[in-house]
Order: sequence, then structure tokens, then C-alpha cells
Amino acid sequence: SSRSLSSSTVVVSPATAEGIVVNIPPENLEAIQNLEPQNLWSQFAILSSIPRPSKQEGAVLSYIKAFAEKRNLTWKQDAVGNLVVFHPGSGSGKSAPAVVIQGHLDMVTEKNSDSSHNFETEPILM
Repeated sequence: SSRSLSSSTVVVSPATAEGIVVNIPPENLEAIQNLEPQNLWSQFAILSSIPRPSKQEGAVLSYIKAFAEKRNLTWKQDAVGNLVVFHPGSGSGKSAPAVVIQGHLDMVTEKNSDSSHNFETEPILM
């Protein structure tokens, strides 16, 4: 669970986000307010709130590693920063072939010339 410190700062408790402080804009909290499943959208709001332009993914990598460790999942990271989190199968999937889901943790930081958005320090508003 999380507790609100102000209208724009949420400290995500160790139970849900491993104690990492994430500043979630009120717009992002409002955007997910009635969306289901709430846990999925809460994670989306957290990830959207962590600035992570290419070559500056340190904060989001720390978040994902802590998320994995809290759930006793193993992870590996190579020298260039690629991160893999392993989640074992369960039930009848224990002996099934592995499934790989791939994604990018960084963002391509493209904006209009009249935008003052700073991708290095500001979250993405939903």
C-alpha cells in the first residue's frame, strides 16, 4: 500500500514498491483512479513517474531490481545495463518451455520545440 505525503509525492511502502520514493504527479493518480486491475495501473503510474531517458535508466533499474528481490525473483544485469528478471512457472506451467517477455526501460525523449519538459528530471504525465 502507499501513503500520501502531499498532493504530488507518494512514498510507496516496502510491501508494494520496496521502499523506493517515487514522486507521482496528482494527474497520474487521477488518471488511474477508476482503472482495473488497480495493481497493474498503479505500477504503470509508478513507472511513468520515474524519469528514464536513454543512458540514464539507473532509477528505474533500481526500482525493477528491488521489485524482483521483494518477490524472491532472481535477476541478472549485463555490463551495458540490460536486465533480465526470472519468474518460475507455477502449476502445470512448472515444466513448460520458458516464455520471454521483452521491453525497454528507457524512453526515447522526443518533444515539440515549444515544450519545456525536462525528460531527465520530470515524470511523464498521464
